[in-house]
Amino acid sequence: MKTTLDYRKDFLCVLAESEAPDGLLMREWYPVREASQAEVQILCGRPVTSVNQQEGIYVDEEGNVFQLLDKGETK
Repeated sequence: MKTTLDYRKDFLCVLAESEAPDGLLMREWYPVREASQAEVQILCGRPVTSVNQQEGIYVDEEGNVFQLLDKGETK
């Protein structure tokens, strides 16, 4: 699974991409916070790593922490 930061529907999101058994690419967006596209443009595409799944916490390569909205309960 590949996880990166992305922008969708006025939210900074964690985009999780994985390949289904039939070869199709599956994508799920998990909102982090409401933001403008200009505000998060520099963050989009940056890889992130899950460090605490229960709390919905991800960290990028520079050590910046991103917590999913509602601890990942909202997709």
